[in-house]
Amino acid sequence: DFNILKPKKSLGKYWGGLGLRYGLSRFRWAVPEITQSNYWGTASSSIPATRGWGHFLQASPGMRAELFRNISIGWSVDVRMLIHTGRSDGLKPIYFPGFGNSTKRFSTGISYYLVYNIPFRKKRVIIRKPEPQENEEEEDENLNQGSGNQGLRQQQNPSLIR
Repeated sequence: DFNILKPKKSLGKYWGGLGLRYGLSRFRWAVPEITQSNYWGTASSSIPATRGWGHFLQASPGMRAELFRNISIGWSVDVRMLIHTGRSDGLKPIYFPGFGNSTKRFSTGISYYLVYNIPFRKKRVIIRKPEPQENEEEEDENLNQGSGNQGLRQQQNPSLIR
């Protein structure tokens, strides 16, 4: 999840952003009885239990805000795109866990929630004010004295100057 709000404005109480997710689902499905009637008669068949894997992508923009201390409320809109249902031979399950109706390429949903945060442990952050710096005049004088000495040394020993 990516929070679009700046940390100084959100203060950990508000969230507005976008969540990107990858879904992987393992499932098992079966067709106990298939019956087809036509001009020549009725035919019955079945498909035994089959296991499968499926993949989908999900994007969920949303918002969350703190109503009271430790109580938040929020919502999100879920848009899912089916990548692969696990079968390539035309036999696809109708319901795909975590996605929904697998006969469609896209699935949508809306989530809303009310959250109570259990105040288990608090971390205290101590923000110290910056200490006043020494007088800049004193530092400048020290620097000037040091550079003057180096100049004198170079003048005394001409082999150092190149």
